[in-house]
Amino acid sequence: MSEDIKQVVQQVFEKVWNQGDTSAADQILADNFVAHIADIPSPINSADEFKQFVALFRALSPGICFTIEDQVAEGDKVATRWSARLQTSGSPAAESSAEGTLVTGMSMHKMANGKLVESWDNWDSMTAFQSMGQDLFESLSLNM
Repeated sequence: MSEDIKQVVQQVFEKVWNQGDTSAADQILADNFVAHIADIPSPINSADEFKQFVALFRALSPGICFTIEDQVAEGDKVATRWSARLQTSGSPAAESSAEGTLVTGMSMHKMANGKLVESWDNWDSMTAFQSMGQDLFESLSLNM
């Protein structure tokens, strides 16, 4: 199961985030998927809300590209250390370059019945906020 869950999480980053294929989430996430994302005011409480969140974030950073740096799996959980290159305009952050702004983070995913059911995500939101030059947290809130 450890390798299976790693591959499922890799699909979230590659298909859903990098390629913007939110329909792939239907095969990867349980309908009642819950995501706890640092600095986002409330949890994301379904696969559909997660797809909306991805679409909103990709609208703010259309060229976002995640790279999985490390993964460790045990039982029904996998921990992933990742980096993401944001393609945004606005105030340059400390690690900005012509290729975008580097943001790092870690995610823990839980799987049940072959689908992801929950995630806990922490990320360098301040760098993202600075690079986007706007109130990122308000923009990404699903409860506006």
